Amino acid sequence: MSLRLQLFGMITLVLLGTLIVGALLTYRHALDKIDTEMQAAIAVGSRIAHNAVDDVEEVVNPRRRLELLAADFDGDRHLRAILLEPGGAIPAVSKLAPPETPAPDWLLKLLARDPLTATVPLPSIFSNYGAIRLETDSRNEISEVWQDVQLYFAILGIFCLSSFLVTLTILARGLAPLRRLTAAFEVIGSESEVPAVPEGPQELRAVTTGFNRMVARLKETEAKNRALRVQLDTVQEEERGELARNLHDEVSPLLFCIGVDARALERVGESHQLTDAVDQARAIQQAVKSLKANVKSLLGNLRPTGQHALGLHGAVDDLVAFWTQRHPELTVDIDIPQTSFGPRIDAALQAIIGESVSNAMKHAKPHHLKIKIATAGRTMRLEVSDDGGGFRKVRSIDGGYGILGMKERAQNLAGSLTVAELPGGGGVTVRASIPLVQPSPAELDAAAEAIAS
Repeated sequence: MSLRLQLFGMITLVLLGTLIVGALLTYRHALDKIDTEMQAAIAVGSRIAHNAVDDVEEVVNPRRRLELLAADFDGDRHLRAILLEPGGAIPAVSKLAPPETPAPDWLLKLLARDPLTATVPLPSIFSNYGAIRLETDSRNEISEVWQDVQLYFAILGIFCLSSFLVTLTILARGLAPLRRLTAAFEVIGSESEVPAVPEGPQELRAVTTGFNRMVARLKETEAKNRALRVQLDTVQEEERGELARNLHDEVSPLLFCIGVDARALERVGESHQLTDAVDQARAIQQAVKSLKANVKSLLGNLRPTGQHALGLHGAVDDLVAFWTQRHPELTVDIDIPQTSFGPRIDAALQAIIGESVSNAMKHAKPHHLKIKIATAGRTMRLEVSDDGGGFRKVRSIDGGYGILGMKERAQNLAGSLTVAELPGGGGVTVRASIPLVQPSPAELDAAAEAIAS
């Protein structure tokens, strides 16, 4: 569960607990109130009844006086007066006042108490005519409790609802910066340069400020790494060029001299009929010829000038022709601009395309390939896709040096590369994204100085 849902759940539980505790306290208070009210009612009623018959010298008709006394309790809310004759008959019973708002039956059963009774002590003149018994009835008092409960719970419900809505609003506004900060974490490493805005409570502002510092340091480190990669690539190219020049300028003349000397040795051997010397001279010439071929091949790898001379589009056409000649069933769609992106970017694109097509032909056995290069703003995007068998026949797609080399070539140009399988395993797509504007020498020198410091 998210933090927001956890907070809402806890607040809801607290409010429900408050309602339950309030209901229990109200029930306990209602019982005490009913007991107190019934005890007070029967005490007051007994005193009133006794005072009503204490003037015995004025009593003319005792029986009538008792009937009137019972009738005096008509309309009482809590007491019922009962006239008892000496034989046990009940000739008169007072009528209780009806409740203004009758309580529901379940509440009457929940709060009903056993009635309290009291027999009013009367003068001896009334002993032959009967007695007055008072009996409590709690229904009116329970109706009052019902009205109070409705009012209490209406107030408590409004309070809980208001508290919940206010808390909900505060949490929603307070957690909004946290959601935006979470979204900012998700886009770390993307091309977005927009920092998170410090807002919300003080604690979240501090977190956001720290996050922005972290992002700034990451971008600074990324820029330094990018400069180092470019410098390393430049140094490697310079070393490859130097090695190629040394091979061409120093090794090639020595091989030529050895070849000339071997040819001269062969002629001397032929003139003196030295068969063994002639055979050795010819073997030396054959070895020199093989060495020359190897040196030429090394020079081609170190300085692939012939491939660069074709241009990016021509080099890709040459690559496609190589594979279609060996696999006539293969069809290739090429969508590449005729213009150049610069020697370094063109060389990286040629290598990535070559490795992607080679992997597809070796592992996936496709029937159709698509090679597309497009520009979007200041970024060049390459896509090489096939309709082969996907990764099913490749044991470790991430462990090969070919894919690692493609990723390094893209990273050396401040770009990125991904290899993804199409849904259902119906092929593989290689996507590379490379910025068209590369760091300048001045920027590289500044980054190198910053790194050294």
